[in-house]
Amino acid sequence: MAEIKELTDEQKENLSLFKIHKIKKPQEYGGWSPLINMTVIIPIVGFVFGIIGLRSENQIKKIQGQGLLIGSIALFAYYILK
Repeated sequence: MAEIKELTDEQKENLSLFKIHKIKKPQEYGGWSPLINMTVIIPIVGFVFGIIGLRSENQIKKIQGQGLLIGSIALFAYYILK
């Protein structure tokens, strides 16, 4: 398995739900590939990955998990209220 790199101070400033997209190649720092966001399309899958991300020790995965949870819940509510 590839070695996990440390985040630089500049990248640590981007550790928030609205700035996480600024970290290029998050998988090199222990996060998931940006393609994981596609799981939100199927809310139950996105919800499961979101819970897994929130339980992770990695800060990038935690933030990615938050985004997956919020997106999955929002889409689920849309499907129900539609």
